[in-house]
Amino acid sequence: MSDTIQYISPYAFINCKKLIDINNEAAKKLLYNSASIDRERSAIFREEFQDWTNLEYLSIPESITEIEEGTFDNCTNIKRLKCDPKWFNIIPKNTIRSILIPNFVSELNIGQFDDFYALSCLELPKHIRIDDSHIFDSCESLVIIKCDEKLFQSLSGIKYLKN
Repeated sequence: MSDTIQYISPYAFINCKKLIDINNEAAKKLLYNSASIDRERSAIFREEFQDWTNLEYLSIPESITEIEEGTFDNCTNIKRLKCDPKWFNIIPKNTIRSILIPNFVSELNIGQFDDFYALSCLELPKHIRIDDSHIFDSCESLVIIKCDEKLFQSLSGIKYLKN
């Protein structure tokens, strides 16, 4: 894209679900690569995310009670994720680097963080319970957990950052 372009519509790339990068700083801001599901919704359907290979950020609210099987199968570039761990089993994990667990989540269970090999940063709510201090052992790249200091003391081998 030429640097002489003076205006780009905010909707210019809305249907470009495979477009990964644009060689223009102004246009990069318009890259359609994040999804924050509306809190008024209760379900997410496969057709909404079909072939959305450039999706880098996904936020799923508490209101979601149903996600159609295979919805995120082609979303293979997610880097940042905000959702209840109950949805982890239907989201491709191999590129996720950062996870924010929302405040409405009250407990994490062993096995929920298996196969998050690229995960390097995790942010946890203040009042969360963890059923096993080894829950993050398979997260080989995890170096930062942002959480309550008391919670951190129950874990080991990870750099602590206060919320």
